[in-house]
Amino acid sequence: MKASNAPHAGAAPPGGFKNKVLSVLMNRPCLSFSATLFFALVIGALGLGLGGMSVDTEGWETRGTSLADRAIQYEVWRQGNFVLPIGTPLAMGRKEDNRRRARSLLMLEDPVGAAAFDVGLFDRHQSDTHDSEDDDAGIHGHGHSHGHSGGGRRLQQAYNPAPPAGGALKACAAPFFPTDGASMDYAGVDLVLVYYNAGDLWTPEGMASVCEAEDAIMSMSGYTTWCKPHAQACAGPAPDAAINPALASTYTPTNDGGDTYSRCIPPVSYTRALMEGAGLKACGEFRTNAAVPALLDLYRAEAVKCAVKYKARDPTDQCDQTQFDPRALNAGFGPDDTAVTATRSTFKMYANGKQDPYMEWLLKKHTKGKLDVGKKGVFKVAYSTSNGGLKDRAVDAALNRDMVLSGVAVLVVLCLMWAHTGSLLLTAGGLLQILLAFPSAVFFTTTILQIKFFPFLNFIGIFVIAGVGADDCFVLYDKWIQAKSRLPPGASAADVGAKCYWDATFAMFLTSVTTAAAFVSSAVIPIAPIRVFSIFMAIMIMFDYLYDITVFAACIAFQHRLLLAAEAAPGGGRSCSLLLLDFWGWMERRPGNKGSSTDPEQQQSAKAAAAAAAGGSPAPAAG
Repeated sequence: MKASNAPHAGAAPPGGFKNKVLSVLMNRPCLSFSATLFFALVIGALGLGLGGMSVDTEGWETRGTSLADRAIQYEVWRQGNFVLPIGTPLAMGRKEDNRRRARSLLMLEDPVGAAAFDVGLFDRHQSDTHDSEDDDAGIHGHGHSHGHSGGGRRLQQAYNPAPPAGGALKACAAPFFPTDGASMDYAGVDLVLVYYNAGDLWTPEGMASVCEAEDAIMSMSGYTTWCKPHAQACAGPAPDAAINPALASTYTPTNDGGDTYSRCIPPVSYTRALMEGAGLKACGEFRTNAAVPALLDLYRAEAVKCAVKYKARDPTDQCDQTQFDPRALNAGFGPDDTAVTATRSTFKMYANGKQDPYMEWLLKKHTKGKLDVGKKGVFKVAYSTSNGGLKDRAVDAALNRDMVLSGVAVLVVLCLMWAHTGSLLLTAGGLLQILLAFPSAVFFTTTILQIKFFPFLNFIGIFVIAGVGADDCFVLYDKWIQAKSRLPPGASAADVGAKCYWDATFAMFLTSVTTAAAFVSSAVIPIAPIRVFSIFMAIMIMFDYLYDITVFAACIAFQHRLLLAAEAAPGGGRSCSLLLLDFWGWMERRPGNKGSSTDPEQQQSAKAAAAAAAGGSPAPAAG
């Protein structure tokens, strides 16, 4: 009996188109593989390069982690002023709910990056003649005049004694004010903490707690390495560590005698200004000093007056003198609501050309929870660097950790594919089929459907399609093995394919369509990320099906040829190449294993079949 390239009895003869497709896939698998790969790479490159997708990570960033609760929350403060087209915060006399007022700061800040200069809107009003949309550039650009004193500097004037006569070193115990150069933040590396609560932070307990939070930051190991130093050293003794250990830790001896010190610039905040105003030496004195309540009332009354003027854009010198800073007060603060539900501290930092090591140090502090200095029942805290850089680093670090876990999931799928097929070639082909589906779906979504919004949720689709794609591979592979077992030994790839290919493709088509339809049914949900994810997944599943019946099918046909050649080689199919292509078959054929064959007649038959398959002529059947 002869084995022919025609379908065996019992198999329905394929039509003309089907026969041509099957002939190309089975007889020219390398050509089929290369053509499909080229197609997938071209449309994938077009989708990723020219599709114009805009990756959105908001859903991922607000997933309930400490990152979302702290570092991400700072972005809500920094960009949450809800700006009108004219550049005015909605909180300025507009109708707005109390919750939104409580979580925004009074001053409109640059929503793009950090302030290069620590200045306020009063100075902008006095010095700039641009319209409101250009005001931020006037403040934060390098063209701003150094002579203007801003909101941050007004708070820093709490450390502003007259310069010592004759250039002598100032005593370390004396308050001080940094120079203009020291107050700038060109790189956006200053650490900013926002404290918020539904109650009032301008109470003795609230002030003491904020002060203690600032002390906790200054006490962190490595803080003195990265803090912004004052331009001038001071003459000892340093602050008493027994009274204020946090402040004392920021003083570093600069000579062997220990009588001259370098010192970090203290936090810029209302808390430190009030400490200097009341002559307090430690945070606990906010609770014990009898003059504090009256001083707080005085500051509050002046701040209310200045808030009214600020909202009306009516600056006066009086507000400069009272150290009013709109960036350290909540947006709803004013005559109708005098409670300070939000305030902030700015820690002047200095990367000195070593921004990466500095950010890594800060990221470690965030990871260990050292920056989470909130106090239960008093306030919560949000934080980041002034340009949001810490948030970006924290997002990247968390994303890298998640990608490692996701990589492990894909590795598990690959291990299962190898365990089922015993072939490194088919495992690699299955992985390639899965990976090609993602950029192809990006192309179809962004270029054909013109959906440019690309939620981070779509990336999860890679791991969904890994499971779906592996299932398709198993279906086609199992169909192939079953068909091969029903044919005589040495049957060609065309013979096996004619027996199983179209049955397998139809079965996979039904499962792929039903799975895609399940995702499409979720596209009616009005939530944009879920809707786009549903459409994207449906498209990716169909592309995965396309590559399974082309790329993976070509790999199976090519491997079939290699196995026939390996079995015809000396050793009767126990060569090392078989170890890579059919591990379980190689194990069975080892000498001494039950089922291994060393029959010369069977080996000769296998060789003849391999030669016939390679030459395209019919091969004699075994027996």
